[in-house]
Amino acid sequence: MANFNTHLSLAGIGSGLLASAAIAAGVSTTSEGMVLWLTGTLGGLLPDVDADNSSSLKVVFNCIALLLTVVIIVRLSHTQPLTQVWLIIIGVYLCLRWLALPLFKQFTVHRGSWHSLLTGLTLSLLVTDIAWHVVGVSATFAWLLGIFLGVGFLIHLLLDEIYAFDISGTRFKRSFGSACKPIPLSQPVVSGALLLICAMLVTWLPPLAVLKASLATFRSIPL
Repeated sequence: MANFNTHLSLAGIGSGLLASAAIAAGVSTTSEGMVLWLTGTLGGLLPDVDADNSSSLKVVFNCIALLLTVVIIVRLSHTQPLTQVWLIIIGVYLCLRWLALPLFKQFTVHRGSWHSLLTGLTLSLLVTDIAWHVVGVSATFAWLLGIFLGVGFLIHLLLDEIYAFDISGTRFKRSFGSACKPIPLSQPVVSGALLLICAMLVTWLPPLAVLKASLATFRSIPL
C-alpha cells in the first residue's frame, strides 16, 4: 500500500496537470484552477480516511471544517449578527469533532466500502450537487469540482493496487484487489445505500449539456 506522502504527491501532480489543462482550455479561471487542484489533491487522500488516526483522516477533517467555515461566512456574514455567525461556526466544528468523526470511525473499516469505485462516484456526485445548489458556483465549475475529486480518488485506489504487486518477487500481495473494487459486495447493505444515494444525487446534478460543452473545449488546447 502506498504511504501518505506518495498519495499526496501523485494526486497533487495529476490534479495539477488536469487543472492546467482546464485553464488552457478556458473552462476555468486561474483561481478556479487552483481550487480544482486542491480538490483533486484532497480526493487523493479520501480513501484512507477509514483508517483511524491516519494522516489522511486529520487532513480531510481539517479541510472539511475549513470549507464549512468559509461557506458559513460567505452565506451568513451579510445577513446575520457576527456573534451568531461565530456561534454557528463553533457549533459546526464541535459537531464534526465530537459527533461525526467518532461515528465515522466506528462504522468504517479500513479497505472496506470506502475503498471502492462506488464510494468515489458517490462523493463526486455529492460535491457537484453541493457546489451547485449550496455554494452557488456555476454549473461548469460544479461539474469540474466533482470530476477532480473523483480523479484524485481514483488515483489513490490505483496506487494502492500498483503497490500490491511485489516487483522483486513478481507476485501479488494479499492486499491486491481490496483497494479498487467496483462495489463493496461484502457489505450489501452499504452497497445498496450507496446506489440509492447515487440515484438521488443524479437527479440534482447541473445540466449535462454544460459538461459536454466544457469537455468539447479541451480539443482546442494548443499542444
